Amino acid sequence: MLSIQAKIPKFRSKAGTLQPVLPLIPEKSSTTEEEKSVFITFELMTRVGKPTTGTKYKKNVRKFEDGSPQQWIDILRDLEEIWVQNSINGGTNCVSTVRALVKGESLTAFDTALEDARTDEEGNQIAIVADHVQKALDAIMNMVFPHRALEIQKTWMNRKMFKPKEYTTRQTSAAIT
Repeated sequence: MLSIQAKIPKFRSKAGTLQPVLPLIPEKSSTTEEEKSVFITFELMTRVGKPTTGTKYKKNVRKFEDGSPQQWIDILRDLEEIWVQNSINGGTNCVSTVRALVKGESLTAFDTALEDARTDEEGNQIAIVADHVQKALDAIMNMVFPHRALEIQKTWMNRKMFKPKEYTTRQTSAAIT
């Protein structure tokens, strides 16, 4: 006769089932010759508002196509740097920069949200402003981040987060911050 223990299946949660939205240690991406096609190089001014003959530097930015939340945050940081360093504040210029970097379903979501933001009550298209671009970027963010991302992240931090062996306490504190 079988014991009760054998009849009742045991459901144990495996370690690591709760995954963070943003990991403590960011994932490193290797750049091989094949992957160089997924980067776009921008030439940026070192001093904002100075003449075009001033010193410049190049920034390589990875194209975004349905990536992780961390990759989306990196794209937003890079976009902000490009816009500030090259004094881009017009809506059309911002849109062209975003369209160069975003591909796939993310680009479709961006275009759809941009068209919705530009349409007024009568159905007329108005000129693109920075607020429209921000609303369209928020639409991509809603697509990239999982539902209730903050709650998932906080739960992971409370239950599963630990200090990595290769990090010092200061490095761990900086990563959390």
